[in-house]
Amino acid sequence: MKKPRNLTSILSTAFFLLTVLALTVPSIMNTFTSYTTHQSIVEANLQLTAEKAAVELGSYVQQMIRTVENAAWFGDITSASGSEQKIFLSRVIGKYPEIRKAALYNQKGDRISYLSHLGSTEELPLPENLAAIHTPAESPATGTARISSLRLDKESNEPRVIITVPLFDRLRQASGLVSAELSLRFMWNLVDAMKLENDGIAFIADHRGAVIAHPNIIKVIAGTSVSQSRIMKHITESRNTNSGFLKRYTGIQGIPVAGLFVFVENTDWVIITEIPWNSTYRKVINQALLALFITFVTALLAGTVGIFLSKRIADPISALTRTITQTTRETSFFHTDVTGPEEVQVLSKAFNNMTARLHDAITELEHQIEENQQTHRELKEANQELKKSLKEKTVFLKEIHHRVKNNLQIISSLLELQSSDIENTEFKQIFTVSQRRIASMTSIHEQLYMSEDFTRINFGEYTKLLTESLLHTYLGDNAAVVIKVFGEDFYLSLDSAVPCGLILNELVTNSLKYAFPGRTGTISIELTKESLRRTITIRDDGTGYSTEDRDKKSRSLGLTLVHELVRQLHGTVSIHSTRGTETVITFSEPTES
Repeated sequence: MKKPRNLTSILSTAFFLLTVLALTVPSIMNTFTSYTTHQSIVEANLQLTAEKAAVELGSYVQQMIRTVENAAWFGDITSASGSEQKIFLSRVIGKYPEIRKAALYNQKGDRISYLSHLGSTEELPLPENLAAIHTPAESPATGTARISSLRLDKESNEPRVIITVPLFDRLRQASGLVSAELSLRFMWNLVDAMKLENDGIAFIADHRGAVIAHPNIIKVIAGTSVSQSRIMKHITESRNTNSGFLKRYTGIQGIPVAGLFVFVENTDWVIITEIPWNSTYRKVINQALLALFITFVTALLAGTVGIFLSKRIADPISALTRTITQTTRETSFFHTDVTGPEEVQVLSKAFNNMTARLHDAITELEHQIEENQQTHRELKEANQELKKSLKEKTVFLKEIHHRVKNNLQIISSLLELQSSDIENTEFKQIFTVSQRRIASMTSIHEQLYMSEDFTRINFGEYTKLLTESLLHTYLGDNAAVVIKVFGEDFYLSLDSAVPCGLILNELVTNSLKYAFPGRTGTISIELTKESLRRTITIRDDGTGYSTEDRDKKSRSLGLTLVHELVRQLHGTVSIHSTRGTETVITFSEPTES
């Protein structure tokens, strides 16, 4: 068993924990506030820097696109002479030196004119989506300019893209394309000029995650990609927004960073700004460590004070405890005389009074226990006598039901023997009906004999057995009539079960004998209950009978017996015959079965 802690240990620990709790909660709240405030400042600075660069780069690209689009309004240039086409291309590349080359293409994609700032005749590759320009969904008549993926020039290693604009004739029918190669060294210079605090960097990536602009040009030339980074996955999921912020992830330099991205208008590029997480949040981390140190030192001081105060409280109690322990070994009456401070003497007197009363209470309790044990022995003997008596009565009831069942079976057998000598079919049928009535009562006593509960019978199971026996008796094994029973959890007392069994026997027998002359049919029996109220419904889809037939049947022995049995149950019976015959019997059980 674990040794209990002393009072000094408990009080000193309580002082320590309360101090830690009192200092830690405000410290955590203050640190969290500082962290969220600093994070908002970092996000705002990154947002401002990235948005400024995105606007500048987007405006630059838009300006170049408009230059090419404005030149495309010259007219049906694809059918003009070669000199006119050269003049057209000079308009495209003449205004801005960043546009290095330009070319004209007809509807088939064949180049028909070319002009370069560099005097080169190097083939100007068309953008990857040239084939789509001839599709109905993206006809040149839409006037949509396209920008190719960025590529590096083989000679200068500078980044370049191709701007493609559709051309139209005077009837605004697509006649070809004009393509211009644009140098994006401006984009590299823009990234170089972006200054971020705490050794942060800015770079530009395309929609696939390929880095297309970086302060270290070697990363672009080497084909560095951030497609697998968390920031790129966040970018892919945020296409419907202009920007997004990620608190902590592994950046392009392989260290934990906080990053923000902004999409560049008119392109599939995104500007990403990253600053090292450790250096950015160093101030907040140092503040949290200092708060933790102060909390620990203060808690130690509080624990020391707690030890001092608890000893002042616990020492007198410990002295009294030792005295009581010593005296209890010498006397069985737990009497003690302790000298010391007034509080301890008062406590000693109270303890002596308590032990004296406890001694009296124990003596009285021992007497009560002895009396209770005697009472328990008497109750146990009485209980055994009751169990013995109950067992004898149970055996007696079983024997009664068994003998009643046997006597009924003997009567049924006598009727069967007597009917074998009768040749008159009508008289023989009367004997058979009587046998079935006796059998219905026999079945109830047989079920009670097999049951552990003699106060009630499962009338649902009884109904199934009875109807199967009736069906076999009157129609044989190949019966064309189906009997369905609904309501298996339907219990009745013995006083109600016997009349209900006879009623069920009469009504099902009538249906089997008269309702289905040479035809198939169904008899359904529904057993329902509501509190103490019981309802038995026997329904068939047979031929039914007229009012005259009903009057005759009502005077028959079977229906007379049904009405008499219902009267014994203090119930009601209603018979309807429209499409078949339906009989509803309602009565109440004296108690819940």
